[in-house]
Amino acid sequence: VKVLAKGEAAEDLDYDFTDELAHPEEWTMDNNVVKSKITNGMLISTPSTFISYAGSEFMNELFNFDIKINAESGWPSVCFRAADTTSPYTATNLYMLTFGQGRLELQRFNMGTRTVIYGEQTGYESKGGEAVSCNFEYGKKYTVKCGARNEDNGVRIIAYINNVKVIDYLDTDENAISDPGFFQVYCRSGSMELTAPTR
Repeated sequence: VKVLAKGEAAEDLDYDFTDELAHPEEWTMDNNVVKSKITNGMLISTPSTFISYAGSEFMNELFNFDIKINAESGWPSVCFRAADTTSPYTATNLYMLTFGQGRLELQRFNMGTRTVIYGEQTGYESKGGEAVSCNFEYGKKYTVKCGARNEDNGVRIIAYINNVKVIDYLDTDENAISDPGFFQVYCRSGSMELTAPTR
């Protein structure tokens, strides 16, 4: 029996990302990526680039994993519905969820054109408001569930931190990304540990 967390809807059931994290060879690689297998997952660092899971595309899955960010700054992010595995956010379609100290930001990119949904970017109006406050600190491990789900009226983007729903936004814009896509990670400062979910 699945017990729903606070604010969780029945359709928010998670997709266990453990198998993908257990196979670093299925993630993209270039000279600027550091990835290594650790207990129950991967350690990732992408100083000037990003990394993609190339094993498959995803549609309505809400990815479930543990995350620990070993950094003091930067904009560590996970992305979903990326149009391909090789183009950076400045040249493709994707949703980007960025983890800050005590807050989450959400943006959409359409062939590099930025739309701020939650957060502050100079020169951009935020569709949903300021960055969303949450219980998240660098250097500590949290269980995250996040992703996008197509609905009749648009694309719903959802994020949980330790079973507490932090983001629930319905993107009704004509540029909402409704096609399946790839999962990407940006970690330009320090490193990121992605491991099997513990909650």
